[in-house]
Amino acid sequence: MPYNVAVDVGGTFTDVLVFDEETGGLTEGKVLSTPEDPSKGVVESIEAVCEKVGISFPDLHLFFHGTTVVTNMILTNTGSRVGLLTTKGHEQILHLARAWTPGPLYGWMALQKPDPPADPTDTVASRNVLPPLATCLKN
Repeated sequence: MPYNVAVDVGGTFTDVLVFDEETGGLTEGKVLSTPEDPSKGVVESIEAVCEKVGISFPDLHLFFHGTTVVTNMILTNTGSRVGLLTTKGHEQILHLARAWTPGPLYGWMALQKPDPPADPTDTVASRNVLPPLATCLKN
């Protein structure tokens, strides 16, 4: 009997949901996230819910993964220094954040955009293929 599993890695908890394709049953689980290695929390959460259902990894048919870790990192302005490679003239792409808001909501919704994780004014002119990323990061 095939099962599908979905995992959401958050800053505090890693949530998991197993769907039984045959019965339509759902079984959920939750473990503490492991920020030093998020994959550990993923595996622990799947092991815990599989034990609850009475199945093992080979019984899993599809795997879905989501995370709010990067969203939280951007909102709290933490994480590593990053860079953004764009075509000249498109350096402000992170500030654009185009979206469509339906009908009457458009008038009163305002998006507070956090500062972008990459500095759009830190530019390098290049007309050639860039060197490996490790070379660029030495500066």
